Amino acid sequence: MVRSVEEALGLRDAGIGQICMGEVHGRAPDGFDFGNSPFEISGVDFSGKTIIQRTSAGTQGIVAASRAERLYVASLATADATVRADFGPHAAVHNVLSAGGRGPLHHRLSQAPSPSGEAINE
Repeated sequence: MVRSVEEALGLRDAGIGQICMGEVHGRAPDGFDFGNSPFEISGVDFSGKTIIQRTSAGTQGIVAASRAERLYVASLATADATVRADFGPHAAVHNVLSAGGRGPLHHRLSQAPSPSGEAINE
């Protein structure tokens, strides 16, 4: 996960990874092997390969949170498991970073939700 196209290409050129994938404004940048479409890579075997990814939203949020003590990358498909793992009974304060649309939106949660996701105080 990198911040810029140039960083991704530089890492590949240096032999740090073999595959550059991602997007800028929805399109694969020049020099990238793949865009950001799950369908595009659905038949690709990445065994033994290191992927360098750059996107306009998700990877930017990950890079911005790279000094976090604990970082979960989630989506709607994994939301339930993420809530159970991260917002356990001993959790006190969480920072939720939503990456997408117009960029990261930051919400501070002062109380963890119950396992059913009911009690969230913003």
